[in-house]
Amino acid sequence: MGNGKNGNGNGKSRKEALEQLHFQVGGLQRQARASNIPLVIVFEGWDIWGRAEHINNLIHSLDPRGFDLHYMAEPTKDDKARPFLWRYYCRMPPAGRVSIFDRSWYFWTVYENFKHANKELLDRRLWAIRTMEEQHAQDGTVFLKFFLNLEKKDLRKVFEKEAEDFCKKRVDHVNGDELLEHFDQAQNIWQKVTQGSDFGFAPWYVIKAEDEVEVNLKILEAISTNLRPVVENPTVRRIGGASLLPESLGNGMVRLEQVDLGQICPVDIYKDQLDRLQERIRKLQCKLYNSDRALVLVMEGWDASGKGGIILRLTNPLNPRAYQVAPVGPPNEVERKHHWLWRFYRDMPKKGRTILFDRSWYGRVLVERVEGFASEPEWKRAYHEINDMEKHLDDEGSIVMKFWLHIDKDTQMKRFQERQENPRKQWKITDEDWRNRDKWDQYVQAVNDMLVRTDTKAAPWFVVPSNDKCYARVKVLGSIADRLEKELGKV
Repeated sequence: MGNGKNGNGNGKSRKEALEQLHFQVGGLQRQARASNIPLVIVFEGWDIWGRAEHINNLIHSLDPRGFDLHYMAEPTKDDKARPFLWRYYCRMPPAGRVSIFDRSWYFWTVYENFKHANKELLDRRLWAIRTMEEQHAQDGTVFLKFFLNLEKKDLRKVFEKEAEDFCKKRVDHVNGDELLEHFDQAQNIWQKVTQGSDFGFAPWYVIKAEDEVEVNLKILEAISTNLRPVVENPTVRRIGGASLLPESLGNGMVRLEQVDLGQICPVDIYKDQLDRLQERIRKLQCKLYNSDRALVLVMEGWDASGKGGIILRLTNPLNPRAYQVAPVGPPNEVERKHHWLWRFYRDMPKKGRTILFDRSWYGRVLVERVEGFASEPEWKRAYHEINDMEKHLDDEGSIVMKFWLHIDKDTQMKRFQERQENPRKQWKITDEDWRNRDKWDQYVQAVNDMLVRTDTKAAPWFVVPSNDKCYARVKVLGSIADRLEKELGKV
């Protein structure tokens, strides 16, 4: 855990030292912005008013056009309906900006444990926090976490003093007052949490908050000390290596070459099965809506493998108020400034809802790998990042299912030619489809790696033979209906 220096060892007065540090931090912020380096600063502590004053001192150093302050109040009903990390992940800074968190995922982890004392849940929270911070640190984000500490006797004096403040004494209740009333118990939880989350890539600085000026000096000095080497040599900020592919997860996932593409479903049988499956899914959507679960569906596959037809038949019986189809293309300018998973986290559904990703985060290890849009360390690291995200979704109650629609090269050529010749379907075929086809063998290797390394119990892959569209449609809808009935009970 980091320790601040006293800030005045050079013989200057503390006021002069503070002014110098303000100047340094302001300059470093400008350099970080020019180098597209994001910075996350977390403030936690016992005294909510004192914390605000120290945050105010920090932002006097900063260009107000380059930072965002997030006071993480009690989660709303909407927040509670989404995965734990959602509201924090969505507030992570884009390249070159600073996000300051006044209270954070840490306070709400401590508060939750204080109220319920669930060790398993606490362990899950600390795991999720680590994955979020590590993913962003590997992507270049600089993290600094401050806990402004006070002893119980000193805290009592502070409260007595603040009770006379005209503004402060008019605030009746701030979430977390219970922690102060049970200081020893809360302190024990905070110690577990800070010790369990003091990472080299995201260190804690526990600062005694007795002397206001000294605290400000230590905060600014810690920021300067950590940010300076990064802006002077931006290459050091990317700590992620992933030079080797992770080992196979060993879930028995078949390779594409082993898929039986000869499976068919006659049209008359298909129509009857489709009607039955759509009715099951309609009823299961209602059951899902009234549960505390969400459904996350991923549809991947070769160009012209039939994704659109399956999505159309899956959504046809559904109530549109409770599902969303998210078509995924290349990231836009805003999305490229964030961690690459940021744009997908934003769309994660609330409890009771369904989202269907038409292509997904797997583009990182498919098209971005094959076409060179992601570096080798980036796409190799992505397997871990994907597995972590999907595990977090599973931990939070989401049902995650992923489909790869597999066809052979001859079937793809036949469908490409049909699209070119049919005026109503020509919009479906692009130059990019032909370019991807030229790299078929490279994509086969990428898909096989993806299936082996991301087929998990939390988020299994379903490889669907799709040379016959009727078979593929009933296979996907049947798999979804079976999984929902397994998780929610039969309808």
